[in-house]
Amino acid sequence: MITAGVGPYDRLYEAAPEHVLWESEPGRDVASVAPGYSARDAVDLGCGDGANSLFLESLGFRVTGVDCSRLALSGLENRFRGCGLAPQGEYLLADVLQLVKPVPTSLLVSSGLYHCLPNEARLSKHRAMQSAVSKNGLVIFCSLVDLVSDPPDHGTPPFDLPCIREVEELFEGWEIVGSRLRVIVDRHPPAGNKHLHSLVWVVARNPSGWSSTPSSLLQTPEVKEALAGGLWRVEPSGSVAQELRAGLSTAGQDDYSF
Repeated sequence: MITAGVGPYDRLYEAAPEHVLWESEPGRDVASVAPGYSARDAVDLGCGDGANSLFLESLGFRVTGVDCSRLALSGLENRFRGCGLAPQGEYLLADVLQLVKPVPTSLLVSSGLYHCLPNEARLSKHRAMQSAVSKNGLVIFCSLVDLVSDPPDHGTPPFDLPCIREVEELFEGWEIVGSRLRVIVDRHPPAGNKHLHSLVWVVARNPSGWSSTPSSLLQTPEVKEALAGGLWRVEPSGSVAQELRAGLSTAGQDDYSF
């Protein structure tokens, strides 16, 4: 029997109408990659209130979602209900760190989860989850990183944010299809004031997974065009320091979606 779960974003979910905290649109990489992805099974780690899961289900994916917060999963049900739908996937109230074994999948979505995990366990546990991704399967990843600290009134417990090198280590041995690093401005209740976050996004392909999946899975132009140069591309042009100096007065609500 699953007992009630508590997550680090629960104060924010509690304040959000019907516990739906995040925007209705899926994450940008999920929206770009998933429609052209021929496999139709996905695991959504830290699925939250279900923006990515709803989008994936609308495309016909068989989704397994995992989140430790009962409030978040309540928001997921309410999000589906608001669209006149009922979740068709399997959504588990569970701590990712307590999963006995990884769930085999062709597409692993991990958006906004990694920085919530305790520092001493997250690298090895997340890599274990990634090990269940099929050969030529994808991970779509997003995490806060430590270039910008969370504000004291963020509404969450303090996070031990990963550094860039840790994220690079997470994807050692993987083919990087695309990546971004940027500073964004966010605002959400109860932390009503604008504040900065630094985030990384990665789309990575597993060159040697547990089964053979055709490389033709990647069909959209956004995914086919691998980024030239190194792992990280800073958007927009200019350094993170320059964006920080620009400050909150000039920064906008920068298409914030995990």
